[in-house]
Amino acid sequence: MNTRTYLAIATFCLALCTTQTAFAQSSRKVNVEEATLVIRNFYKAYLSNMLSETNAAVDETPEQQYLTPALIEKVELIGNETDADPIIRAQDVMNEMLQTLRVTHLENRWFMVSYETPEKTQIPVRVIPDGNSYRIDYITPLWDEAMYGEAVMPDDNPPLPKVVTNGTAEDFVHSFYKMYTTLHIQLTDKLQDKLSAVRNKYLTPAALQNFQQAADESIEDGRHDFDLLIQGFVFDPLWIPTISVTQTVAGYYKVEHRKMGETVGITLKVKKRGNSYRIDRLVEEE
Repeated sequence: MNTRTYLAIATFCLALCTTQTAFAQSSRKVNVEEATLVIRNFYKAYLSNMLSETNAAVDETPEQQYLTPALIEKVELIGNETDADPIIRAQDVMNEMLQTLRVTHLENRWFMVSYETPEKTQIPVRVIPDGNSYRIDYITPLWDEAMYGEAVMPDDNPPLPKVVTNGTAEDFVHSFYKMYTTLHIQLTDKLQDKLSAVRNKYLTPAALQNFQQAADESIEDGRHDFDLLIQGFVFDPLWIPTISVTQTVAGYYKVEHRKMGETVGITLKVKKRGNSYRIDRLVEEE
């Protein structure tokens, strides 16, 4: 290949990469004015509905109109975790929330919702394009305070790591939790169905029974979708680096992570079936 041909190809590749990068960046841009209006309209409709305390049937709730289906599911899980409404970060709604409502742009797709009661509450939210408008696709949970950006919630769903079933038992537990918690943080429709499919693949019937018993006890308390494997209802991207796996006795592994200022954990019994491993028992800490 002569120098002229090489330079031509290199120039073409550079131009193509530059075009693709520019396209990717432009796809992240939002019309700040339009997105601000969408967020404000949602919060005004949501707060007004709660303040009116009417039970009249409607074709579409504010959540269905302005939130993604994945976020609607995530909001319920976060609410179970905190015993508060994640949308307003409170258990009760007040007129002051509506009267002092503000929406300001932070960066890229992130905006800050705030109100005063008289204490100031700040709630970072993120939007995603939806046709010619926008929907809210993420609301930062209470425990992450006023944080926003890629570290709080990746722009794109991270790929699921593979589970190592033919290495050591500890390799299996590490890789299973990396995959399972990565799935938990994804903004995806029908998340519970996908988590259930993973459990059915990697848990034995005995472990599934342990899981279901804990979930049923949570339902009796009025909170659905308790996940015994993570000792809660939802997993946060910032918690993944805190996961640790420690062997206690032969065949048993303690899995812990930091969550909202405390360490939670569960002990797993791992059983080898053929050439692979499965989780055979879930033991809660007393």
